[in-house]
Amino acid sequence: MGLGSFFKNLFGSAKTSAEEMADKAEHIVDETIAKAKESAAPLVEKAEEYAEVAKEKAGQFSEKAEETISEVIETVKEKSAPIIAKAEEFAEEAKEKLQKGMKILIREGSAAKNYEALSPLISEFTDKLMFCSDDRHPDDLENEHINSLVKRSIQKGFELFDVLQIACINPIKHYGLDLGMLQIGDNADFIEVNNLIDFQVIQTVINGNIVYKNGETNLEKIKHDLPNNFNIKPKIFEDIKFYSNYKKIHVIKAFDGELITKKESYQTKTEFFESDLSCDILKIVVVNRYLDTKPSVSFVKGFGLKKGAIASSVAHDSHNIIAVGCSDEDILKAINSVIEHKGGIVCVENKNINILPLKIAGIISDEDGVIVAKKYKELNDIAK
Repeated sequence: MGLGSFFKNLFGSAKTSAEEMADKAEHIVDETIAKAKESAAPLVEKAEEYAEVAKEKAGQFSEKAEETISEVIETVKEKSAPIIAKAEEFAEEAKEKLQKGMKILIREGSAAKNYEALSPLISEFTDKLMFCSDDRHPDDLENEHINSLVKRSIQKGFELFDVLQIACINPIKHYGLDLGMLQIGDNADFIEVNNLIDFQVIQTVINGNIVYKNGETNLEKIKHDLPNNFNIKPKIFEDIKFYSNYKKIHVIKAFDGELITKKESYQTKTEFFESDLSCDILKIVVVNRYLDTKPSVSFVKGFGLKKGAIASSVAHDSHNIIAVGCSDEDILKAINSVIEHKGGIVCVENKNINILPLKIAGIISDEDGVIVAKKYKELNDIAK
């Protein structure tokens, strides 16, 4: 056999062997895949079953979520409808007054607020509106005042000079105030703000004098007498005891942020009734601070107090003492603390008496505004 024939036979045999091995390998692979499919089939079937269950559950959850969202939306609509209706009614009433020549004060105090209801009137009745912050608490007043209403109005898209006229010019003209309006010959009365978006006050100038700058007040303190008219003696338990005799009583229902109250009733279960914390029904007492007469006693719901008592001699319009509390003992401590200091705001908690004295007429403090704001916040935090 020649060398050529040898290699030809050799490669031919190798080729045949390689083809056989390839066929065998392919057969093994096919068998392996078939076995793998066979073994995986139950798992795939189970997975598909789980997928169907998951899909069904997801559908149920989705349906429930949509149902819940719809219920929430309907509840919000239902709850907000009277508020929106009241705001619209309020705005319509204000508009009618404006059309008849009256002026309207847009108020944003700490409790009573009507800016959102009345702000839509700004563009139409610019010359007849004014901003005010009637009854703004000291800690709120420390942070913002009329400048806050100006800022909110600009954010709502009202014209800058319309807003400034309402904030600055209209009150001067309406009340005939002796204040400058940046006209030739006027006194230099103005404020400087950081920009016409945030309206943070940098400095205040009155009659050419810088009275406030960068957080520091430069107003001269004037000594004065402290007029006051507290003419009553401390109260005793018998003064505020309420004889319920197991009868049904009337309860004042108060709402947070609202001036309007409603009447409810409550069935007492004792001869003498003080409060029922489980129903949020507390005793409320009004004490005449000008005459030594018997206090008026009733009950109120909506304060949420769980312990202690609060009392204040700031109570429009007569500014008598009003106290609300969980027990006669705490109520009495709060009332007598106000009487002792001839005016103040008091919070009684765990037998501790915390008071902000109001020495001037029982409604005004003679302390620095920053100190008053800090003390008021402390009392507010305790009451909450």
